[in-house]
Amino acid sequence: MSHLRIAGRAVVLTGASRGIGLSIARELARRGAHLALVARQAEGLERCARQVRDEVPGCRTLVLPADVSDAAAIHDVVQRAAQHFGGLGGVVCNAGLAHPGYFEELPADVFERLCAVNYLGAVHTVRAALPHVQRGGFIALTSSVLGYMGAFGHTAYAGTKFALVGFAECLRQELLQREIHVAVLCPPDTDTPGFAVERAITPPETAALSANAGLMHADDVARRFLRALERRAFLINVNLSTAVFHRAHRWFPSLTRAVMDRMVLAAQQRSSRSRS
Repeated sequence: MSHLRIAGRAVVLTGASRGIGLSIARELARRGAHLALVARQAEGLERCARQVRDEVPGCRTLVLPADVSDAAAIHDVVQRAAQHFGGLGGVVCNAGLAHPGYFEELPADVFERLCAVNYLGAVHTVRAALPHVQRGGFIALTSSVLGYMGAFGHTAYAGTKFALVGFAECLRQELLQREIHVAVLCPPDTDTPGFAVERAITPPETAALSANAGLMHADDVARRFLRALERRAFLINVNLSTAVFHRAHRWFPSLTRAVMDRMVLAAQQRSSRSRS
């Protein structure tokens, strides 16, 4: 099968103003895409658009402030993007939030907000964009390593990311005849402004698991994501360790759970000793 073509196509990118989204915007532009940039804050989007045009002068950009959890707002901005560019070649649903914490301490509105942004935000964006995505185009969703395995402290977040993987699996089959490729990105912990905020409220057990996983740079995530997308990969891990862990968890789930359980219990024991 031929490589997916990105050059010359217009792509809607949500969560574009910072972090992985900003890096994906720059990488798409380097590959010749034109960009409809979506996020809540216009100021961040304008910075992203300027940076992209400075790096790739031929890239056309459209700044579209909107909250993806607002179905009417996202429908409006996607329609504007399709009209502006004369159709769409692809969509990257990257907007997302995380809020780690102990389940019994997390209020219900945290679960509702993460579901509204992480999962329903992608559903709203795809629903709005799909009539305009050209044959041979693509739809990509940013899930997480926590989209195929759970981890301590992420009861609010992981459920939404699991939902995205299931949504992508179903959508992939529905769009086969239209030759629209569907992909789901599953990055590990990544050095972004959002991750820095999360660390301030992360339980020690969650921090212990993260410490063993390492931290990627957003530019590396974006570059490896686009490379795999062009090869028409479906579930995209962006480094060797997560790819190996994904396969291990799929084939030997009892083993990976035992390893993670041991790490969690060790962190709890250290925490208990420090309090005593």
